[in-house]
Amino acid sequence: MLHIHAINVQTITILQSRVLHRESFINAKEPSKAECIESFRKLGITFTPSDLTLDSEGKLASIFKEFEVVVCCTRYIAPSGPQIKISKAVLAAQVPYYIPWQFGMDYEAIGRESGMFDVQLNVKELLRSQNTTQWLALATGIFTSVIFPPVGGLVGVENNVVYGSENWDNQFVITTTKDIGKFTAEVVLGPERDIVFVNGPVYVAGDTVSLSRYGQRNRSSRRDSSLRRKPRMICGRI
Repeated sequence: MLHIHAINVQTITILQSRVLHRESFINAKEPSKAECIESFRKLGITFTPSDLTLDSEGKLASIFKEFEVVVCCTRYIAPSGPQIKISKAVLAAQVPYYIPWQFGMDYEAIGRESGMFDVQLNVKELLRSQNTTQWLALATGIFTSVIFPPVGGLVGVENNVVYGSENWDNQFVITTTKDIGKFTAEVVLGPERDIVFVNGPVYVAGDTVSLSRYGQRNRSSRRDSSLRRKPRMICGRI
């Protein structure tokens, strides 16, 4: 699901929010999608049909130029090409404030040669090459959903196993998608927007837990107390 949130902020209490999405999704008859669309509309959010993959940079720029804030929500699984195209369109439209898809880890700390993360670094290089649009990268740590299958493998639900990376005292930052949304809203609607948009990473977190603590939490939440902790190198050291 590819979409952009474009926000026109006049005051804190007067907000026009628009979601850019494929027309096929906006007009979907499938109950779950139709219900999702209706829930947005009940909040006063409108939709603009567009395809981030097929539409040109110029067309996207013509849409973005109406807005004061653009928030990119394309997710990891989106093709890499649109990430750069969206950012170029934002710059061409001279949008004052921009939050690109940089949610999750601080990709600069990981470095290049990391597959799909490299495009995040390309976006940052592009944004740093200009001084018209203020932007920030919201570094949130690991998405909570990544811990569990089928997305991730830190917790083996069927086998009651928590996998670690060498040391059970190692800690990691996790944030739920709901909290990421709250952080983003606070940034966009807060009174110190010019200060918060630092043209670089801003670090937020839902929680910081150790592998040991996480294993204990999972053990206490299950009737079966035979949860085993099995250290295994899964991501290496940074």
